[in-house]
Amino acid sequence: MNWLWSPIGMLLVLPAPVLIGSLSLSDETFLEMFGHPVFLTSQLKEIAALYFLLIATVAAIAVPSSTTALASVRLDAHQQAWLDRSVRALTLVTVSSYGVWFAAAASRGLRFTSILALLESAPDAMYELRTEYLSTIGGVTTWMQVGALAVPLAILRSRAGIRRARSIVSTLLLFSLLRALLNSERLAVIEILISALLALLMLRPAVPVLLRRKIVVATLVAGSWVALLLTFGAFEYFRSWSNYRASGGTGFWVYVSRLLLGYYATALNNAAFDITLLNGRSAPGILFDGNFYTWIFGASPIARAQYDYGLTIYTNRSGLLGPSAAFGFLGGGVVLLAMAVLVSVLARRTRAGSPVALAMYCGSAVGLLEVVRLFYFGTSRFLPVLLAGIVLAITWRLASRKRAHDVQGHASATSLIAMTGVERS
Repeated sequence: MNWLWSPIGMLLVLPAPVLIGSLSLSDETFLEMFGHPVFLTSQLKEIAALYFLLIATVAAIAVPSSTTALASVRLDAHQQAWLDRSVRALTLVTVSSYGVWFAAAASRGLRFTSILALLESAPDAMYELRTEYLSTIGGVTTWMQVGALAVPLAILRSRAGIRRARSIVSTLLLFSLLRALLNSERLAVIEILISALLALLMLRPAVPVLLRRKIVVATLVAGSWVALLLTFGAFEYFRSWSNYRASGGTGFWVYVSRLLLGYYATALNNAAFDITLLNGRSAPGILFDGNFYTWIFGASPIARAQYDYGLTIYTNRSGLLGPSAAFGFLGGGVVLLAMAVLVSVLARRTRAGSPVALAMYCGSAVGLLEVVRLFYFGTSRFLPVLLAGIVLAITWRLASRKRAHDVQGHASATSLIAMTGVERS
């Protein structure tokens, strides 16, 4: 697997730079930039760095980077049918969830004038849209998340010559853009973009020539940071710039740069706040969100405490220190080790040519990219991806058994879909 889209590559592209930048801030600079009291001590900074090195070490050892191609995937008629059905089902679930969400917003009185107010940067327009019209619907809107699995499988289906993926990818990307714009969920766009990009890179006939040159790769990595800043700035222009501009202060790009770094630096500080407040007590509920996890682990005992301390502007908790707040330093290390092993296993299975692993690796890669900012694998966003992945694994196994029966009967028509090209036999 090429290093750029291997687990260690993704860790080096985004999490490492933002972690270094966040940990480099002095207490005085942090307080001046973000206005939050500082709880991230030098000891906790060292622990966060050690956890990151733990994840990176596991990823580097378990999935060594190389320039070799991924293995081929052999699909007989049953498995090709499985692939087509899976893409259709996942797309239907995703689009239907968006449809119900938009229909509910319309029934609550959403009009174009409200959207126009947002586009014109009217104060509090985003807040009005989110609270009055576009609130989540339990058990329905959660399933928008499986679009991150539909995208890589649609691209694989296209490489197999069954159906083109363009319409599915563009439709789901459009929906995610609307979700990000109207409901301030930028992560929805990142999930689809990362999933599609990884699938496109891994399912190419070969590694692009440009990516074989170190200077080009370094330029692209730096360019990805610039692209992140530009994308973040575009959404923040509609989301928060109007309110900040009215209060005076710095220019737009200075504001956006500070805000972007703030998402990561304050996430570490918020997790440090939890550790300080809990003072050694175990509280698994603070690491997970959603009714399902609350039913299992119970509610967080300090759910509203951050508001009492004025931690109201940034509310994320870092995926590096969050597990320690929930399970202690040793338990937190075990949780992060398990996360690193999970991602590495998916990467290895993807490299070996598993369609289910390919979908899960692409669909959950954002959890690795955003580990400094949040523990994605404990969110309600990842739960439907996990459940859908389990269903995919079971149905894939059933389809593979049919293939085995056909092989015994010498009636198998096989399509060889190589990660480095497409051949038929």
